[in-house]
Amino acid sequence: MSRNLTPDASGLKDWSDAEIARAIRDGVRRDGTPLKPPMGYGFYKTMSEADMAALIAYLRSLKAQPFGG
Repeated sequence: MSRNLTPDASGLKDWSDAEIARAIRDGVRRDGTPLKPPMGYGFYKTMSEADMAALIAYLRSLKAQPFGG
């Protein structure tokens, strides 16, 4: 099942930047449970802070979409 990466309440609205970065870099959800493939977190492990900030800013700029929308 896909996840909602938009700033909707069913997605990343309540996630902090640090929580988003941890999910992307380390494959760990807010509650500490691991993300499962196909999340390619291994590819993002060494992403620079500047690139991560830009990626998070992009995700936050998306139009909020309810899950499944």
